[in-house]
Amino acid sequence: KTEYFVHPIAAALKASRTGADAQTIAASLLHDVGEDCKVSYSALQKKFGSEVAEIVDLVSKPKKVADGKWIFLSDENYHKVEDEFRGLEKSDPDLHDRRVDAFYKRLHDSGNARALFVKLFDNIDNMRSIRNVAEDKRESNIVACLKYNLWYAKKIHPSLHEEFEKAVYLGMRSLGWNDARIKSSIEK
Repeated sequence: KTEYFVHPIAAALKASRTGADAQTIAASLLHDVGEDCKVSYSALQKKFGSEVAEIVDLVSKPKKVADGKWIFLSDENYHKVEDEFRGLEKSDPDLHDRRVDAFYKRLHDSGNARALFVKLFDNIDNMRSIRNVAEDKRESNIVACLKYNLWYAKKIHPSLHEEFEKAVYLGMRSLGWNDARIKSSIEK
């Protein structure tokens, strides 16, 4: 498996190479700390400023609680609902897909171009290392990338669109998928 720190560095390098500003590069480097390291929104705000904290919040996946509400990183209860969320996730097989839908709806509705770029940098690297993803989540991750990222990659940065398409294709190939399975995933 890829060491944790390699992925955020790869995302930040991609941001830097495309000429992103300092806040976007910092958010690319920090994009997973809320989910994976339990760093709070307020801690990000204090150390890196509101702009970086907002981007990291927008690219962090929400957690759902029993009352049906989605909790985002900027909510002070984000890390407190972890056990409740994991319990719901185990009992509801469709929760993963609804979570992804809620996440991308909020990200796209935000209109925050920096956050969209950071998610694109994140997903380009995720597709390059798709073999490190749990086997039962690989296809849904690929489908989500195609469904939610391909159109805005083309819209906001044509060369990133090309790179993203290639990364997704190579990710599928690295899993041993044949042309028929790739076409089926793309059509979903």
